[in-house]
Amino acid sequence: MPEWKRIAQALPQIRKLRLLFDAEFYTSKYRDVAAAGVNPFRHYLEHGAFEGRKPNALFDPEYYLLRQAAASSELPVVSFLRQTGEHCPNPHPLFDCASYLHAYPHAGDRVNPLLHYLVGRHEAASAEGDPLPAGFEIVRFTFMDVPLTIAFVEEELSVAEKPRRDLVCIWEDSTGRTQFIAPPEQRPFFELMKYDQLRAQLEGRGERTRH
Repeated sequence: MPEWKRIAQALPQIRKLRLLFDAEFYTSKYRDVAAAGVNPFRHYLEHGAFEGRKPNALFDPEYYLLRQAAASSELPVVSFLRQTGEHCPNPHPLFDCASYLHAYPHAGDRVNPLLHYLVGRHEAASAEGDPLPAGFEIVRFTFMDVPLTIAFVEEELSVAEKPRRDLVCIWEDSTGRTQFIAPPEQRPFFELMKYDQLRAQLEGRGERTRH
């Protein structure tokens, strides 16, 4: 039996994998797939999943495996798509499943958090074109294949009540503590960051502009 059929049979619904799979990301990251001119989804089913390739920027197979409670003989993507609720192992440092579901309790505990996010992001894609706020230092860079846009702001009052969904705003308060506004699934990641540490790490990286 072809390997891709084994994956399809292992999933309750192949639709879940289709929701996770990002063809544009896959062909951009894996230029050999683009050069071959093959169907990217079929390539992932037949080869990519077994080679440890990423079907989506927010699903890193190696990172996911490190966070599983017990070893599994299943492919990481198959194991992950079976998971639901806030105890779902995180698929990427920038996607914390529990934090996401705490922010969106209406999603329920029977959904895969990342799939719920991807569907919602697709439906709200038009909002990502909103202009960036003015007067901030903006840094754009990529972390583990995920693009980030960070605004270093003067103080909380400089930040709009509801900033862009794809923008992280960071500042130091009067006590020198790092404060930030970020999407809920990214908050645990930025809670570990210090303001000076983050700025130092971004020196010379990414695209820096003033708005």
